[in-house]
Amino acid sequence: MKKLNLIALTILLASTSCAGLISGKTQTIFLRSSDGSDGVEANISSMSGNQEVKIPTTISVARDKMPLTIKVKENKCYKETTTYAPSKYNVMLLADAIGGVFGLTGTSMDMSSGAAWSYEDNIFVDVKKKQNCK
Repeated sequence: MKKLNLIALTILLASTSCAGLISGKTQTIFLRSSDGSDGVEANISSMSGNQEVKIPTTISVARDKMPLTIKVKENKCYKETTTYAPSKYNVMLLADAIGGVFGLTGTSMDMSSGAAWSYEDNIFVDVKKKQNCK
């Protein structure tokens, strides 16, 4: 019985990934316009799909290595603009590296699940208002 418990504990530790457990595989991000405008319509493209939003807003996206693409829709008041939000390594990935024997397994799991990546918590979206709009 003790041998079975030891095997189960070993499997559990080997399959643990720090970034995935602590930070999760999704992230909440606050989007705001660069000029302080409200109600700006935009489309956010990420690995988790497309979202239609009005800025300022809070969105939830899957963590991924690929940047977020935020495209402001052209209308009578705003020009079409595109903002890219690059990802960076999640700080919690360091905990995997420090993990010793199980560090490689945890790091590999976090890299494959996307949990190894992170976006800025607050992103300013480039907004250009047309002159003839009131």
